[in-house]
Amino acid sequence: MSTTATRLEGMSPQIRNIVLEATDPQALASFYADLLDLQVLRRPSDWMVIGHEGRYPRLAFDPVSEGYQPPRWRDPANPPQVHLHISVPDRTATEAWLPERGATWLEEDSDGHLWADPAGHPFCLAEDRGHEPRITTIVFDCADPARLAAFYAELLDMRPLEPAGDGIGRDDSPTLRFAQVADYRPPRWPDPAYPQQAHLDLQVDDQQAVTEHALRLGATRLPDMGGDAPVMADPAGHPFCVCPVYTPKIKKMYDDAWSVWVDELRAIDPALTRAGGVCGDWTIHDVVGHVQAYARWRLVQLRGAFAHRAPTQQEIDGPRDPWPEAVPNTTEARNAAIRTAGLNLTWEQLLEEAEWIRQQTLSFLDTLDENLIDARVGFAPFWEPTFADDPRNIEGLMVRRLDEIPEAEQPLPVWRFVQPDEPDKHMTEHLDQIRGWLARQNAQ
Repeated sequence: MSTTATRLEGMSPQIRNIVLEATDPQALASFYADLLDLQVLRRPSDWMVIGHEGRYPRLAFDPVSEGYQPPRWRDPANPPQVHLHISVPDRTATEAWLPERGATWLEEDSDGHLWADPAGHPFCLAEDRGHEPRITTIVFDCADPARLAAFYAELLDMRPLEPAGDGIGRDDSPTLRFAQVADYRPPRWPDPAYPQQAHLDLQVDDQQAVTEHALRLGATRLPDMGGDAPVMADPAGHPFCVCPVYTPKIKKMYDDAWSVWVDELRAIDPALTRAGGVCGDWTIHDVVGHVQAYARWRLVQLRGAFAHRAPTQQEIDGPRDPWPEAVPNTTEARNAAIRTAGLNLTWEQLLEEAEWIRQQTLSFLDTLDENLIDARVGFAPFWEPTFADDPRNIEGLMVRRLDEIPEAEQPLPVWRFVQPDEPDKHMTEHLDQIRGWLARQNAQ
């Protein structure tokens, strides 16, 4: 089959994540973060991701289901199926600490020293003094290496490497190699008795086109387990996920939610916006100003987190009049200041502000690399003493990226932080209050 005849124009799927199964994802992520000098990019207990910001592929760690059988080197009943080749600048120094971290020596072969990580996944450790630690190769066990190599060469737009038959690759990805295994035992996803020990997440521009292309090349569609990435199996049975480029999806999620907010506000009679009782004694005008102040505040903080600096008070104020001086460091005082500042804006100015927030947020999302969309951010003490002393801000609410605030509580990915309902459900809750108040007025 000719590669030029089957390859899709303009489509170059890339490996987003190399996913390892683990009974303890956090512990295994910590092991590989130390081995490869990687950052923790996502830290929920059930889906750990480590890597370098702005680079693929990353390593991810998937919690296993009950009954999972870990790999055992050279045990055909529990085969590894996939293993990694890793190079480090100083193999001797690295191997000195591996046993302390739960790794197990297996054997030595022509490619390097074979070890098993704390979860049992084998990896081959080699030395490259001229390069940072890295994953150089992903090795797939199979019964027919030539067929599997042809499949991935077509799917991932990879070329054969020299010498002939020694794998396939391209400049922005680890090499793929294919090892022939006698009595090869493929995974049967999602059966825990025949588990996949590792799988790839592929990032693609067009899920449908890539899925159809993979099927033509010999892949099979696996059962849908939820989520937005179809799960497929290559001709040797190894699962892989077809993941979309997430930025357009996240922008649409944001725009759809914010459009509902703006459209419903525009339908309100301005004469009703100054009557109290919507939320305590607050008016619709107060509630809208409150929601939009915090939406703008989150956006400004995120910009600061990615610029490695604290935002200025002018950036936080945005188009509003400055908040009063010497606001006490309490949530109540801050809310009161937001309300006071909002009173200085007309209803039409609040609507204009809503449009400004929407456009500014969409523009911010456009500036982020796809790999940074799910970078974790959280709350931590102020970065700079001069900013911490500003009484107009509440101590502890500065947003920073997770790699800079490992102590952060309940960190969120960037895309959730900018969503109108995250992290505080302001928009949904307050929009429901406005709807309820308007319904009561109409019933009178």
